Amino acid sequence: MAFIVPGERDPVDVFCGVLLLTTAMLFWNVAWSLLAFGFTLTLLTALVQAGQPLTRSEWVRAYMQGSTLEKFARNRLQLLLGTGMAKTDRQNIVATPFGAIVATIVRSTRFLFGIR
Repeated sequence: MAFIVPGERDPVDVFCGVLLLTTAMLFWNVAWSLLAFGFTLTLLTALVQAGQPLTRSEWVRAYMQGSTLEKFARNRLQLLLGTGMAKTDRQNIVATPFGAIVATIVRSTRFLFGIR
């Protein structure tokens, strides 16, 4: 792999650059995960606050504070539409090229760090 950088390339500098890039990727993966998947801890909080065993549907109702999963999915969809990662095409929802790039980065980062 050739770098398009003038001057000599010290292997230590290249290694440090790779570490910086990896750190940035990990940071943004964590930030994205909190934005996109942070509701998992809120689900746990709803279960604990119930103080008793719940069925799945009761758990969802407790989390959604009486709303449905469809309303939650619509909320997440608005996030994707608002960030330009998805768009509507008549009655269909499609990923934009930007959304496809983000999804590829997320999948790659998850694979790299062993996250399912």
